[in-house]
Amino acid sequence: MTSSPASDDINAYFAALTHPRPDEALALCALIRASCPQLQVGIKWNEPNYAGQIQGDCLTLRLHPAPAFQLVLHRGAKILADAPPHPATPKGLVVWKSADRGVVDFANRTLDLVADDLTALIRARVQI
Repeated sequence: MTSSPASDDINAYFAALTHPRPDEALALCALIRASCPQLQVGIKWNEPNYAGQIQGDCLTLRLHPAPAFQLVLHRGAKILADAPPHPATPKGLVVWKSADRGVVDFANRTLDLVADDLTALIRARVQI
């Protein structure tokens, strides 16, 4: 299998990462790829970032400064006046910081406990 520049960037990112939960962060990346394989992945804002052709930037991991471990759900880098309604989410999974940006914080939870709900949320939120 030939790697792409984007996957090389991600591999280099994780090779250099000093974080207390690197395996879980890699598992989150795998969950995102499995949920929406059409998303383009790369490094933006110094973090792993996922973008769709329609929506642009839509998911970004936040792993800095360690021990931060979050997934940011957003509608690109610009604030949108007409952000879509939030998809239904299990109580407490996402904290909506604004109309177009929510955060899933893994400080007090593990990925395996919320993987199914997170997969559904990603599929509902992302516009490929």
